[in-house]
Amino acid sequence: MVTDLQSRRFAFDTTRRYTLEEYHRLVEDGILEEDARVELLEGRIVAMSPIRPRHQRIVTKLFKTFTRQERGRFVAEQDCPLPIPDHDEPEPDLVLYRPGAADEQRHVRPADVLLVVEVAQSTRRRDPVKKAGIYEGAKILEYWVVDLKRDGLHVFTLVGERYETRIVREGKLSPQALPGIEVDVGTLFGGA
Repeated sequence: MVTDLQSRRFAFDTTRRYTLEEYHRLVEDGILEEDARVELLEGRIVAMSPIRPRHQRIVTKLFKTFTRQERGRFVAEQDCPLPIPDHDEPEPDLVLYRPGAADEQRHVRPADVLLVVEVAQSTRRRDPVKKAGIYEGAKILEYWVVDLKRDGLHVFTLVGERYETRIVREGKLSPQALPGIEVDVGTLFGGA
């Protein structure tokens, strides 16, 4: 038997374009669960893929690598909602942002983001295209897509109004806004 609440959870229209305000209202009204594995992309509510073991392992590796190097220069946060007015709220695997940019009352804003990281296997076609366009439009300084199928790191760096891209498979890499903060790309894909 389907309860009223269960039927309301699926009462949103997957074909219409939502604003951030409408998307948040779906949660407040109990139509969409607060911890639902969805994100708002170009006004559409999009299901997020299940997290597989390798995906989680790499996110954890990156998170630990960055947090060991924080020293007050930035904050590293996993699964961080990133509201981008007016029709986007992706939930990247990892976000590095300026200290003090987020608190209990507000999420981090794009202007305070230093790096966004997505780990992609089933979403490897969407993340380097659709999400790159969203992040580029929001003027996010740098965006990395860890491609699990090809063991490569797609690096999108904002130069002027556009992203320049490259693929890195080995060596050490630093976010443009955080020189000296390093990730060993080879170790990221290896077993260490």
